[in-house]
Amino acid sequence: MAETFFKKIRARKLTYDFCKFLLILLSVIIVDCQNKAENHYKKGEEYLHSERYDDALKEFEEAVKQNPKYLKAFYLLGWTHYMMGNNDEALNNFKKCVSLDSEDYRGYKGSASIFLRQGNYDLAIENYKKAVSLNPEIAALYENIAWVYVALEDYNQAIESAKKAIELQPNEGENYFILGKAYLLKREYENARVYFEKGLLLGFKGKKFKHYILADLSIVYAITGNKEAALGKISEAIQLAPEIHEYAKIYYAIKSKASVETMRSIIW
Repeated sequence: MAETFFKKIRARKLTYDFCKFLLILLSVIIVDCQNKAENHYKKGEEYLHSERYDDALKEFEEAVKQNPKYLKAFYLLGWTHYMMGNNDEALNNFKKCVSLDSEDYRGYKGSASIFLRQGNYDLAIENYKKAVSLNPEIAALYENIAWVYVALEDYNQAIESAKKAIELQPNEGENYFILGKAYLLKREYENARVYFEKGLLLGFKGKKFKHYILADLSIVYAITGNKEAALGKISEAIQLAPEIHEYAKIYYAIKSKASVETMRSIIW
């Protein structure tokens, strides 16, 4: 009987040791997958920043394959698809972020960007506001909300959101650009001039913003009678982005002393 008892003890110990071994092995595998996922994520991030979107896509896809709960990899995978114009794929990845953590703002922010691009402004506002409720200290969220309100021609709300973005991030030119844009469309040209000039003084993270703000500022100068300054700014915009044909249209309108109403019709 004692022998039977000790056999059972040995069997249980063997079972315990085997289970312990499996747990250790599983832990090693999980850590290895997480490390591989992190490495792919870092490479993808580098490719995304250098606009090598195909390479970034491969790295992020491998990252989420290695770690199917890697939220920030799904988020940047979504942004890579967004930059490539793949709206459906981008939205699916942003929704995956929400499913992984409904209290993380990034999935809502990404989804809102897709809805804004598609012209679905109600859903864009809804998702941006959800993102703000989860992380109210991110200036870019208020800047994006301001752009939605500009699209809706609700310039007062756009101005309010843009000012909140500036309050949180006073040294970013992008925030002054959207504020100036709202004032320009509202036909408050002096305010538009002040904020456009402030934005130019501060500079921009994204290269595209500078030529946009130069073009809008040239329109403000033209409408308020400063033709020389207007021609100077639109010439700078053309040098930065010669592929945008609307800039040439603005230049010749200023050169020919187009009416205020004509200049207003050019605003885009």
